[in-house]
Amino acid sequence: MTGRVCAGPLEALAGDRLNPIADGRAVAVRRGRAVLAYANVCPHTGSPVAGGLVRDGVAVCPQHFWRFEATTGRCIGPSGGLHPLPVTVVDGQVWVELDDPAPPVGWRQRLLARARDYDRASDYAVRMAGPDRQPPHPNGAGHQHLPTAAPPPPTAVASTESG
Repeated sequence: MTGRVCAGPLEALAGDRLNPIADGRAVAVRRGRAVLAYANVCPHTGSPVAGGLVRDGVAVCPQHFWRFEATTGRCIGPSGGLHPLPVTVVDGQVWVELDDPAPPVGWRQRLLARARDYDRASDYAVRMAGPDRQPPHPNGAGHQHLPTAAPPPPTAVASTESG
């Protein structure tokens, strides 16, 4: 079951930012006479996108600066995107259909799900794939030898003794 909430008058919605609506469960943005609404969750970290700026048709997450097409919610760059919500405008009032909130998931369930899906070999390969990374130390210690700058040469200090 979904809930229908009023986001306010059409003219009151800003077109330059993601406006929080429905107690922060969703965001809405006005694009001319059209209104678009999305769930207030960034697919990157699950942080809220409310307050993010919209410029040249691109909405930006205020937490980690992921960018989304304002008209579709599609992520620019990595896959994924904002979850779109149905919008209707009736007599100048904006109405948004919200999804039922997901039941809360405890930390234990989150950790167990992560453990079931975790692939240590793949994770290690990804971590080691960077161009500035070197393979583990041959003695098996696993520490990294990262390049370091040579210390500066000592400078001579002139003595100014008067006698």
